[in-house]
Amino acid sequence: MTLHSILKSKILEWRRDNYQSDFSTISEILEYNLNPETGNLRFLRKAQFEALETYWIDQKVDFEKIEIQKPEIITEEFKKIIYDLKDIPDRKGVLITQKKEKLVIEEDFVDVYSFACEFSLLYRLPLMMVYEKIKSLYPEKEIPESHAFEIKKQLEEKLKNYDIKEEEVEVALALIKTKSFSKEQRDEKVIYTTEIVYHKDKENLLLKYERFKEQNRGWYQLEFGFHYSPYNFDSNPEKDFFINLLNMLNEDPADIEDIYFTRAISDPNKTDFIFEYKGKDGKWHNYTPDFLIKKKNGKMLIVEIKSEPYRDEAKEKAIKEIEGLNPDRLKYEILITDKDEIGFENMNKVKEAIYEYGGKNA
Repeated sequence: MTLHSILKSKILEWRRDNYQSDFSTISEILEYNLNPETGNLRFLRKAQFEALETYWIDQKVDFEKIEIQKPEIITEEFKKIIYDLKDIPDRKGVLITQKKEKLVIEEDFVDVYSFACEFSLLYRLPLMMVYEKIKSLYPEKEIPESHAFEIKKQLEEKLKNYDIKEEEVEVALALIKTKSFSKEQRDEKVIYTTEIVYHKDKENLLLKYERFKEQNRGWYQLEFGFHYSPYNFDSNPEKDFFINLLNMLNEDPADIEDIYFTRAISDPNKTDFIFEYKGKDGKWHNYTPDFLIKKKNGKMLIVEIKSEPYRDEAKEKAIKEIEGLNPDRLKYEILITDKDEIGFENMNKVKEAIYEYGGKNA
């Protein structure tokens, strides 16, 4: 009988008895989480609630029913061979076996009580019951380390018979986590601010919403982009892409909800829009894409702009794998350019992705 099956039957019995125990608080907590009218849980998910039941029921497990056997371990024999250099006629020095000796390797031991303490703590089992059972196997009160390892493996074999339940939970990710920004009151409006750092020679890559709207009021009519201001682009192609994208959507907005320049906010405390990938160095790195284009139907297009020398295959592969998890709702486009302009072909790729990806009315 496995520990899992014992726990399961004990929990069902304990649940029917309204969680009777020496501590009334336990039954109050567990019963309060169950809605008596609907039978549903108030706060915890099913897996969490069952874990809590298991945590508090473990003292009721009859450890006597868990069988542990003394391992049979064959001791490996080692020999030491002593050679001597002998001269043989017509041959130079040859190694000749002179003597063989049998080596005895003394194994380290651990005392029964120390092992029982570790064992009961690791598997949350009653200490004295564990101690008595282990002592019955090793009356000399010492356990070879190899035996201790095998006994742990025995219990793992009994514990591994658990039910695996998968639960898919949708979590909303925040493009901007306002808690990590400074909150200010201006003209009866609440705004959130933070400091940005940029090189002086890249000042031309800053794009302020108010100035852009004023300079392009002849055609910029839609309120796309600028979820923060100013946008601090890394390169001319990024800035050129953004302006061309606004121009294109101004003519035909399709079903676009909004567009976001996300590359500049890469602090995990300020955004959830971060991906992890394993680099060539074997270490995990964070990656924030350049742009996110969100459609009203929930579909999203991630756009990355790179020059050929700065491409990262590991990063691209990781995002492609994420795209493959939900290809009906997520698309990833990499635009390659070595010029200051994004170029017609690259814009055409994005245009096709926007207007044909799911269709205008999809």
